Amino acid sequence: MAARLTNYLCRRLCQNCDAEYFLPSHELDAALTKTAIQDALDGKLQCNDEGLERILAQVMNSTGQGYRNIFAILVIIGKVKYIQAFIDANIRDLDLPLDYEDLGGRLNGVRVQHLHTFCVQQWAVIVPVLNFEPENLSATYSHSQRLPFLEKELVGKSGFAVMSKVRIHSSHVRGHGSQDSHFAVKEFSVRSHWQDELNALQRFRTPNLGHEHLIKLLFAFEHEGRGFFLVFPFAEGNLEQYWKSKSPTYEDAYWLIRQCWGLATALGKVHRHDSWHGDDRGRHGDIKPENILWFKESGTHRGHLVIADFGLTRFHSSDTVENTIPGQRGFSYSYRPPEVHFQLKTKSSQKFDIWSLGCLFLEFVSWYLIGYPAIRNIGTFLDRDGKEHQSFINARIEDDDYRPTRISEDKFFNGNNQEMSSIRVKESVIAWLGFLHRLENCSPATHGILRLIENSMLRVEPAERFTMAQVTTNLTEILHKCSDWRYCTLGMPQIGDRDYVYPSVLGGNSSQSHGPPTLIAGRDHEVVQIMMDNSILRKRAMKRKKKACYKRKYLRRKY
Repeated sequence: MAARLTNYLCRRLCQNCDAEYFLPSHELDAALTKTAIQDALDGKLQCNDEGLERILAQVMNSTGQGYRNIFAILVIIGKVKYIQAFIDANIRDLDLPLDYEDLGGRLNGVRVQHLHTFCVQQWAVIVPVLNFEPENLSATYSHSQRLPFLEKELVGKSGFAVMSKVRIHSSHVRGHGSQDSHFAVKEFSVRSHWQDELNALQRFRTPNLGHEHLIKLLFAFEHEGRGFFLVFPFAEGNLEQYWKSKSPTYEDAYWLIRQCWGLATALGKVHRHDSWHGDDRGRHGDIKPENILWFKESGTHRGHLVIADFGLTRFHSSDTVENTIPGQRGFSYSYRPPEVHFQLKTKSSQKFDIWSLGCLFLEFVSWYLIGYPAIRNIGTFLDRDGKEHQSFINARIEDDDYRPTRISEDKFFNGNNQEMSSIRVKESVIAWLGFLHRLENCSPATHGILRLIENSMLRVEPAERFTMAQVTTNLTEILHKCSDWRYCTLGMPQIGDRDYVYPSVLGGNSSQSHGPPTLIAGRDHEVVQIMMDNSILRKRAMKRKKKACYKRKYLRRKY
C-alpha cells in the first residue's frame, strides 16, 4: 500500500523553470487522506489501534505542529516506517528544513544513508507559498529552496535588475485577487539595490497608503546565493510600447487627460507621503515612458497607466529633501533636467521630476495628436497629407549645440557651460509646441496641457517650475472642464506669437545641411547611426515622388 502512495506522489511532481522537481501543495492535500495514510502505515508500525489513531491525527495535522510534510517525504523515499522515530524525537513540520549535520543521534533506528536521502528530498515537498497579503512583505529562502516558478521569460533589464515574466503555480499563490498566474519578477544581484527599491515600494503597499497609478509590490524575497527578488503584477507593456502598438483616436482625448492627471497625483503621493513620518518627502528620480506601465482593464482597450521602477527613489525629511547634488542622481539620459546634466549644485530636487514629467507629457500629447512615428522615428514621419516631416527626436538631436565633438545628444535643452544663464530650452522643442498648437485636432484641453508644459514644467530654473501639487491642480481644472466633450475633443487650432515653421517639410529649403552622418548619443546612452544630411533625405523624397508619378501614368494608360 505504501508503494502505491509513493508512485502516486512521484507521478505528480512538477518541474520548475530551474529543472527542479517539487510537489504542488494541492496535490499533497489530495493525496494524504486518512484512508491513504492508514493504508500506507498498514503493517509498518508496531502499535495498537489507539497508537495508530494518535499517529494518524498527528500526520493529518497541517498547521506545522504536525507531521504531514515529514510523512510525505518519507513516502517519496519509501521509508514510512520512520515516522515513529520523528514523533518520538519531537521533530515536526515546523522544524523543516532539516540539516543532516544537526540531527546527530536524535532519530533512533534511522540509517545514515536514509537520513541523508531524506535531507535531499525534503526540498521537493517544503515548497513555499507566496502570500501576497499586506501583512506579509518579505521572506528569506535558503539556497536549496525550490521555487514554484513553472515558466520564466526574460523581458528586459531595468536599472540594476533583470525583469522576467514568471508563471507561478496557482496552488502556491495566496492573497492575489486575479486568477492570472503570471507575474513580473525583478531580480537583483546586489542587496543594496534591492533594499533601496524595497524601502521605497513598501510605503505604498497597503491599500490606504497606495495609489492606483503607483505600482504595487506583491512580495519580496531573498534566495540565498541566488539573488534578491521583487514580485509585481504583470503589465501588458510600458507606455512607449503602448504608443507604438496603438493608433490614437479622438476617443483617447479624455483617457489621455485622465491618465496625465493620475500620474501627476501619484507622483504627488511620492513627493509628500505620510507613510512613516509627517516630514518625509520623496522623489522618483527616473520618470520616462519606459517606467510607466500599462495594465489592461476589463471592458476597455485602453486600461490604465502606473508609475514603476522605484530603484532611484529616495525619501528624506523636509530639511534634506531640497539639498541633493543633482549629479549624484541616475536620471535617464533624454529626460534629465539641465541641473542634472551639468551637475549644478542647485536645490529643489523634487523639481527634477517636474522636468522629466513635462518631457513625458509632451511626447504623450504628441502621440495623441499625430502618432508614434512623429515622436520616436529616427529621421522623418508622414503627416495626414502624405508629406514628410522631421520627427521630434530627430529635430532635438539636430538642434543640439554639442558641435565641437560632432556628438549630438537627445535632450530637451541646450547650454555649453555650468552657468544657468547659458541654458535654454531647445528651439526645436519650443517650435514643436507651436506646431502642436496649430494642428486641426488640438482641442482646448490639449492646448491647456501644452501651455502647462511650456510655461510651468519645462523651465530651466528649478524655482520657476511648478510643484507637483500645482501641476495636479492645473490638470484637475482641465479634467473637470472635459465634462464638455467640445472642450475635450473638438479641434481648435491656435496660432501663437512665435513665427516658427516647424517641422520642416522635406524637399523644401527650411533646413541646412549639417555634413556627414553623425553619431548621436540617444536614449539611455544608446548610440545610433543616423544620416543628418538633408540633401540625402531630399533625394529619397524625390525618388518616392517620381515612383508615384510613374504609377499614375501607368494607371492612365491602362484605363
